[in-house]
Amino acid sequence: MHLNDVKDPQLHALYEETIHSLEQNLHELMKYYPNAPTATRNNTGAELRLLKQLPLN
Repeated sequence: MHLNDVKDPQLHALYEETIHSLEQNLHELMKYYPNAPTATRNNTGAELRLLKQLPLN
C-alpha cells in the first residue's frame, strides 16, 4: 500500500504524521548507532562444535 492510496483524509493525515514521527525518531537514534554493541565470534569454530553437542529436544 502507498500513502497516496489512502483516500480518507483523516486516516491519510494520521499516516503522514506517524511516518514523519518514525522518521524523526530513527534520525535521532542514528547518532547512537556507533555506540551500539556488536556481536563478535571466535574464528576457531568452537561455538559450532558446542552447538553440535547440544541435544535437539
